[in-house]
Amino acid sequence: MRLSAAFLVLLLLSQFAWGDKDLWTSYGPYGGYFHSFAFSPANEQLIFASEFDGLFRSVDQGLTWQRVQIPGGEFNVRMHPKSPEIIIAANYANGIFESLDDGVTWTQVFQYPFEEDSFYDFEFHPSNSAVLYAISYYHGVFKSTDSGRSWIAKNSGLSLTTQARCCVDTPQLEVDPNHPETVYVLMPSRQVYKTTDGGESWRLASTGLKLTDPAHALVIDPKDTRTLYAGGVNGIFRTTDGGFQWKSRGCKCSARSLALDPKNPDILYAAGEGALRSADKGATWEWFSPHPYIASIFLSVAVHPAHPELVFVGGFGAGVARSKDRGNSWETRNDQLDALNVVRLIVHPKVPNRLLAVAGQQVYLSLNGGHAWDLPLRSRSSAFYFSDVAVHPVNPDLIVAAGARKDKPGAIVFSKDGGKNWEAGKHFSGVNYGCARCVAFDPGDQKTLYVAPFNKTGNRTTQLGVARSKDLGKSWKLLNNGLTAKDVWVITVHPKESSKIYAGTGSGKLFVSGNAGETWIDRSAGLDQSSIRAIVPDPSDSSTMYVATYTSVFKSIDAGQTWVRKTNGLPDSWYNFVDVDARNHQHVYAAGEAGIFHSSDGGESWSVFDSRSPGPFAVWNLLINPAHPDTYYAGTDRGVFSLVVSSIQ
Repeated sequence: MRLSAAFLVLLLLSQFAWGDKDLWTSYGPYGGYFHSFAFSPANEQLIFASEFDGLFRSVDQGLTWQRVQIPGGEFNVRMHPKSPEIIIAANYANGIFESLDDGVTWTQVFQYPFEEDSFYDFEFHPSNSAVLYAISYYHGVFKSTDSGRSWIAKNSGLSLTTQARCCVDTPQLEVDPNHPETVYVLMPSRQVYKTTDGGESWRLASTGLKLTDPAHALVIDPKDTRTLYAGGVNGIFRTTDGGFQWKSRGCKCSARSLALDPKNPDILYAAGEGALRSADKGATWEWFSPHPYIASIFLSVAVHPAHPELVFVGGFGAGVARSKDRGNSWETRNDQLDALNVVRLIVHPKVPNRLLAVAGQQVYLSLNGGHAWDLPLRSRSSAFYFSDVAVHPVNPDLIVAAGARKDKPGAIVFSKDGGKNWEAGKHFSGVNYGCARCVAFDPGDQKTLYVAPFNKTGNRTTQLGVARSKDLGKSWKLLNNGLTAKDVWVITVHPKESSKIYAGTGSGKLFVSGNAGETWIDRSAGLDQSSIRAIVPDPSDSSTMYVATYTSVFKSIDAGQTWVRKTNGLPDSWYNFVDVDARNHQHVYAAGEAGIFHSSDGGESWSVFDSRSPGPFAVWNLLINPAHPDTYYAGTDRGVFSLVVSSIQ
């Protein structure tokens, strides 16, 4: 299941008068996962940027952005060069949409006839706005002759992929602008096919194309249309004879996206694990950094067709970067790009206007209650992909952040001064993929912490269960006696009994240790075998605890020996979060895809937390400000939100 977008809740601290009570507000952090751009051929100011969670629109050449009100996400947008008033968008789940007012409003004109597939790429016929071509993952190529309202499969000669695992590759399609009956497609099989009769018949055009790893990119030279480039994880290839012969361009790079300068096609850009530019048709390459601190994964690169000095790069969490000089210098343009999923959110226990968030695989810090955000790990962000952060409950200047690191160990870092300076721990490659609560301090010992680590050798990743360090990451001990499943996603230390540790796995197992992890007991009986998302012991009663799984919320009153599903009033949805209100332990909160819910009777019944809340969007965390208990914070799929509550409605 693809994650939808995020729900909201975060608060303005009473000492900051940023908004009125009972109003949900957000100030970021801004960014997102932007995989494509589209430019209007008639209005040089109009640009669309597509994100996994939605579609954004700029009317000032990418300086500022507004979210487009259109259902779904993962859109590709196309505008016809001779009929630019026609804008077509295709998305992952819902089908084809049309706009006739520069993308302000949209009408759905086509629903996909298949499930678990979609149009990954599509293009207009350059001289006929009624004709479009599209490519899907499993069902091949389609053609429309009525502006996208109906489609006919055109697969004669194509070898369709029926067993490939979606969506490792990204099928691509290019139409020859000078010979519009000539179309090229890059299939999930990593082969290129060509038609010269508008899709009536296809032939293989892949000699020499050795995309042995996932393939994502195909681009045609607008001046010499017999020249095309194809890219993937194992490099970039070029043909200069319309697909008869392909040769590697010698780039030892991963290319998820390619773009040519329309006025000088000698200039070629590539984005993937880093970003590159070539000024000689790919013969030589130079790396560049679109983001000042994040130099990891980029999903897209695009050149403005009327102003090729304007280049845009879409980041994997880093949002949108814009260059005004063909990539020599860059600026981040993320204002109002509310598309970062905040998988972890922490409020400082003693400085309640200080927040830490994990979003877009980076750690963000706010010193003013979420009004502004910074990257405290900027010197390390280029090498790390963070998934969790924890603050010591007694010494809040002690912070640990953890995640993964490409090809190197040591993706666990510590700060002893509230995030100003950081040092790396040792030994493990990182914490398990999927973790958002897999780092935990011992509240009684500032040097002891627990992580859910993995080690990586080549392409092989080994999940290692639970590890403990008693010297703040200098040395580690694996604690797996009785831990029969090692894909740990959640670690919780009891706030008052620090020898009691809980571990939950992605495979739905729950384990309890009463001796600081030395031995474990399986307490999964009665749960639903879906992934464990949160484990919360009641701090006032050592026998009572709550668990949020992917599909439900459970309660135990005998320390996990038995479990009872507590879903009266909860919608059928997936859940990320459950927690007990420290002020009144009968008050419990749950959150997930459908929003935030509240129980005032220990989980026996639930109701919507606040009917005024926008959404629903997916919620990952809900916090109460310890100094201002009428203030709530939420980490969502659209950043961090706050609410100052006068009364819950």
